[in-house]
Amino acid sequence: MRPAEKRVLAAVSVDSGETLWTHEDVVAALTPAVDASHVYYFNFVSGHITALDRRTGKIVWRSEEAFPAPEKQYSYFASKLVVSDGVVLLACGEESGIVKSGGGAVKSDTLAAVSASTGKTLWTAPHPPSGYSSPEDLFVIDGLVWCHASSNGRLNGEEVAYDLKTGEVRARFAPNVDIYWFHHRCYPGRATVNYVMTSRTGIEFVDLKRQTWDLNHWVRGACVYGIMACNGLVYAPPAPCICYAETMLHHFTALAPEPRTYVPVADDRRLEQGPAYDSPLSDEATEADWPTYRGRNDRAGYSPRPVELGDDIEWQAEIGGKPSSLIEAEGKLFVAAVDRHQLVALEANTGREVWRYTAGGRIDSPPTYYRGRLLFGSADGYVYCLRASDGVLAWRFLAAPCDRRTMIKEQFESLWPVHGNVLVHEGVAYFVAGRNLFCDGGMRLYRLDAASGRLLSWKVLDDKDPKTGKDIHDTVQWLNMAVGRPDVLSTDGRYLYMRSQVFTFEGDRPVLGPKVYGPKEGERQGGETTHLFCPTGFLDDTSFHRTYWLYAETWSSGWNGYYVAGKYAPGGKIMVVGPDRVFAFGREPRYYRWTTPLEFRLYSAAKIWKPAPEPVSLKVGAKTEKTTAGVVNAENYTWSQKVPVLVRAMVLAGDVLFAAGPPDVLDETKLKRTGLTSDDLAAVAAQEEALQGLRGAELLAVSARDGRVLKRTKLPHLPVFDGMIAARGKLFVATADGRIMCFGR
Repeated sequence: MRPAEKRVLAAVSVDSGETLWTHEDVVAALTPAVDASHVYYFNFVSGHITALDRRTGKIVWRSEEAFPAPEKQYSYFASKLVVSDGVVLLACGEESGIVKSGGGAVKSDTLAAVSASTGKTLWTAPHPPSGYSSPEDLFVIDGLVWCHASSNGRLNGEEVAYDLKTGEVRARFAPNVDIYWFHHRCYPGRATVNYVMTSRTGIEFVDLKRQTWDLNHWVRGACVYGIMACNGLVYAPPAPCICYAETMLHHFTALAPEPRTYVPVADDRRLEQGPAYDSPLSDEATEADWPTYRGRNDRAGYSPRPVELGDDIEWQAEIGGKPSSLIEAEGKLFVAAVDRHQLVALEANTGREVWRYTAGGRIDSPPTYYRGRLLFGSADGYVYCLRASDGVLAWRFLAAPCDRRTMIKEQFESLWPVHGNVLVHEGVAYFVAGRNLFCDGGMRLYRLDAASGRLLSWKVLDDKDPKTGKDIHDTVQWLNMAVGRPDVLSTDGRYLYMRSQVFTFEGDRPVLGPKVYGPKEGERQGGETTHLFCPTGFLDDTSFHRTYWLYAETWSSGWNGYYVAGKYAPGGKIMVVGPDRVFAFGREPRYYRWTTPLEFRLYSAAKIWKPAPEPVSLKVGAKTEKTTAGVVNAENYTWSQKVPVLVRAMVLAGDVLFAAGPPDVLDETKLKRTGLTSDDLAAVAAQEEALQGLRGAELLAVSARDGRVLKRTKLPHLPVFDGMIAARGKLFVATADGRIMCFGR
């Protein structure tokens, strides 16, 4: 908005839509406020507060004093005007409104109070800086004006309460916790009658009576808007942040106070035996099979058996609804119809449906085959074991503390869901029930006898350190903390893994908390716990640009850390791990950090990388002769090349890498940052159509040795993410429109 630009303030009848009056002036955005008599606003050019008659729109008064305002009016900021009990309050923002970055403002602004009836100045006081690239906070609660110093991480977060009528300081207290503080999130705080809810790092509940802080680094709101406190709940919309990536809640979430009581089911009442309980076990799966998610317990996505593609689809079958990925054993394919709560068995040779079993909730990933049985978890909080030959229930185990449900994406789910794929290692089934360390009493890591369902042990994973009893927030290091969200588990035979978290086979965590203490320490890779993982989970199919899979030990979160691990260990949007090397579809190194274009490549690389002599770090807006922010030396790579698809599914079969996805029709490097042409917009629209599956897909057969494309096959349907397997010399692909396709000779 230009400084001299005027705006029209209008009153409109709710009943008729008739314009009752208009008033033209330089009206600062977000400042209009109303009470029973007047409408108020701030003119940031003249510095005056103006009161209009609410009925007529006539000027009643202009403040006798001109107040300061930011020299420039940035779109993310506005002065804050509040009216309460005959007093008009203005947080002028002359300091905070001019700070664009650099960690946030540190200087106080002016807080002014004027009479709502006369415009006479009642008092002025310092307004400590709050918010970050957003309007500041100003709350009136029980006759006190609350504000706080939270904009910059160097500020102490002190809360100050002024008397509404006199401006006298009635309360002043600093946080009672000592923890890493970031600058305030990029939105204003909120308040209720009992709490001020800042977001210096997550959501902090500041109890105004007890003068205490309750920390919640694991949840935050979206940029600009933030969170909403309403109906006794806290609503948090999805955020594009990458801080605390392995713990932060995602999606649009409503959070409630902890329930007063719930009665957990006794351990000896959790197991239910089915008709197939006493059926004999069969042999283990063979090397030709694909018996679990990604084929192996280390989730490598690799089969030693080669696949030969024919020229056509051998068969295809519809299962109804969105499919999960697949497994194969006993000559059958097993796949979940995710939203239909169903596990479906198909003949691998023909695609004929053999049986279908309906569970009590979503099944988000394929089961694990174990000696003639299929084990899988469900969003209803149970783990199921079926006889693989006919789908008859052998046993069912309640993994949730009790059967309590909530609404998740338009379906009822347990508060403690279980991922579909259950890890079975040496006859023991491992899985986690729950959504987050900090929600609903935390999560539970279970060990069951895979054959009988008998409970061996379980561990609570919650917001307390099991050894010290201290708050898990004590593990916070910079923008990293203890892994707090579940995932499909994996193992290398030495340890269990959940994202980057390491467990013993007894369910203990040798190290509780992050292995990194700052952005640079994402360099520390290549140790004994190197494994394949994704910080946002194996099943994350969003292609969020700030996360990726890694063959590594650890991950560094945060705006200045998310790209670091990818410079020192192989990473990509999807990966497979062969006997000697890894294969990935990932972004080109120059596009790892703070970039508008995102261009990708397919590559083969060493499992453990030699560090680059001088890794380049690019600063936003800074000029540099080098344009690469990734690994400088090329000795870690066997080959790297551009491919004509955006790979969503990939598998290594023998010495051939199979990769499938929609066509890559957009060269983002040719798009201008401003002033997109009609051709640019058409190219963007074409790529969007491709991502939605409207332009089909393509399957590439690539030499694992040198990266040569050996064969290209058009696919009529888009694969689901990570929805391709290799078994018994054939490829099987699950597609987004509910089909399973078979390729082979």
